[in-house]
Amino acid sequence: CENVIHLHGKLRELRCEMCGHLFDIGYRSIKDIPECPSCKSHALRHHIVMFGEPAPFYQKLYNELASTELLVVIGTSGEVLPVDQFASYAKYSILNNLEHSMAINHMIFTHTFYEKATTAAPKIKKLIEKYFETGKV
Repeated sequence: CENVIHLHGKLRELRCEMCGHLFDIGYRSIKDIPECPSCKSHALRHHIVMFGEPAPFYQKLYNELASTELLVVIGTSGEVLPVDQFASYAKYSILNNLEHSMAINHMIFTHTFYEKATTAAPKIKKLIEKYFETGKV
């Protein structure tokens, strides 16, 4: 996929609280990374948004929605972000959650899967492939 927006950051990245340096650690434990490669500080944390922190990629999301043709949403309560409103911008949209959420109008989505992401992933993959082949899902 291209132009994927990781709204809440990436677990693979660490951020130094002292100098702001970002670096990818892959899937290793943060315990295996003793210090920042830039300033040698030990004040490291995963580069993800925690509750109450600003989410810097929200503006990018809103800017991209105007030209979005296919939106895939996996795992959300819908309580924090209005994902159903986001889906209304897209020509096609896919929702995957474990269960129905009262905060999400699932009728807006083209396809909805209420199951584990690991179970839904092959189905979502087929829909994405179909979209790239035909322009429809």
